Amino acid sequence: MSLNWEEYAFLFDWELNAISSHQAQDYKAWLKLSQLYGGKILELGCGSGRIASKLMSQSINITALDSSKFLINKLRKEHPDFPAEKVILGDMLTYKFPEKYDFVFYSYSTWQYLLSLEEQIQALHHIHKYINNGGKIAFDICPYTCDLPLEQAKTLLYKKYNKELGKDVSMYTSHRVDRISQITTWEDSYVLEDKKGGRDVLHHTLSLKGNRGDFLELLLLHCGFRLIDAYGDFALNGVTPESDNIIYVAEKV
Repeated sequence: MSLNWEEYAFLFDWELNAISSHQAQDYKAWLKLSQLYGGKILELGCGSGRIASKLMSQSINITALDSSKFLINKLRKEHPDFPAEKVILGDMLTYKFPEKYDFVFYSYSTWQYLLSLEEQIQALHHIHKYINNGGKIAFDICPYTCDLPLEQAKTLLYKKYNKELGKDVSMYTSHRVDRISQITTWEDSYVLEDKKGGRDVLHHTLSLKGNRGDFLELLLLHCGFRLIDAYGDFALNGVTPESDNIIYVAEKV
């Protein structure tokens, strides 16, 4: 999972919009699926509420959970109309929810933060208790997480101006792939420079586990779910070899 997460979290939403406008459209898929399945909705790994706030504005009955105190506080500050009881600081592996849900989803590779089979099984068994019979669970997964070259030396990915901070942000990244464990780890460095020559550097480590559809289907069956759909983009079209994201949907059985 992410290391020194709190140090990086203040850049997270800005970076998503600055360099990954495609991913920033994922809320459209979660809105459609929430409207399709209805009832009580739960987002696991909600971050600062980027998705949950948009769904709430469309009258979706959504609860949002994240383990980052910084991001949960940001959600509460930026979206004061979000009901306090529906914003939860907690661990998705252990949190005891006060109610059951009809649709639960892991947005933006949140599921891939679980780096071991034991954690994945624990997560599914735990959330199974809080989904109504016939309820649905969904995952946004990057299909090529571990298909990258085995190693990449540190290189400049982007340099952009952050208006809120009043600083240029240069992001350098490197990665290594463990084909055996199916885990890719990125080592990122952010250099923040202001017009007066001030300079700050922070480092961020992120590991994600690859999850192929056939393995996920078996894992879901083992934990009491049945895979029912897979979508290859945020418009909920079919999966193609060019799909950058695959949304898998399963039903509690």
